[in-house]
Amino acid sequence: AKQLRLQQAADKYCDFTVDSDGDLTIAPVRGLTFDASAGGGADNVIKVDQTINNTTASSTNRGLDVIYTRTGDVSSGTDLNTALYIDCNTSGASGGTQKSYGIVIDVDSDGGGTNVAHGIHINASGGDQNYALIAQSGYVGIGTETPDTIFHIESNSPATQTKWSYDSDSYATLSVAENSGTTIATGESGNLILDIAGDIELNADGGEIYLKDGSATFGDFSTASSKSAFTLYEAAGASSDDYFKIVTGSHGATTISTIDAAGTAGNLTIDVDGDIILDADG
Repeated sequence: AKQLRLQQAADKYCDFTVDSDGDLTIAPVRGLTFDASAGGGADNVIKVDQTINNTTASSTNRGLDVIYTRTGDVSSGTDLNTALYIDCNTSGASGGTQKSYGIVIDVDSDGGGTNVAHGIHINASGGDQNYALIAQSGYVGIGTETPDTIFHIESNSPATQTKWSYDSDSYATLSVAENSGTTIATGESGNLILDIAGDIELNADGGEIYLKDGSATFGDFSTASSKSAFTLYEAAGASSDDYFKIVTGSHGATTISTIDAAGTAGNLTIDVDGDIILDADG
């Protein structure tokens, strides 16, 4: 039975009911509006303060449960439905700093037993197109409150900032260290494939480019004294002082050399399936 009805007209009213569990049901014929504009700047316009004490069984508990159902036929045009709409408008920051948040979520889970804390959980399904999240404008920051790019991740714990996974064993990671050193790694024996429609440019900006197999360096590209050099080391990097090198300097002057630090002759073998042409061009 309805215990209280506030009515403006025969078809415009709101019923209030308290059941045997103490739950209050507010049932307006149409919408429900909370207007605290005359409250003198209250800190909390609407406050949900609920404590659940359940020590015997698993349960599903919700502090605020919004259920929105749209039925009927949309014969033309576009029907926009929003279960929860937040519109935050602020002004008056004449000398200080005013921060405005559309929504703030703070989830604090107890450390005992097994606890999994989710700041936000999104499930979008059943449509012709399903979008879990659309950030229409603004920067997105993870681990930072001051993102300076469209998507900004900042973290030193864990040191791996991003991970892309096919499954639990097949994945790739990207991490940035304190000195801006960047590592792209793949799980299992996955390859790194660059498939682009333009050029591939490696720019070490004055440093060297190393070719490695694990911790062993088997080759490098370097620049020094206005010369460019390409070096291949012995036995896939087993020795750093036995190598083959090509050095190109000014005017295209090029030197090909083999070096064996122990003094053993480092031969240069040219084995071709055709002619060897030496053209000094004058």
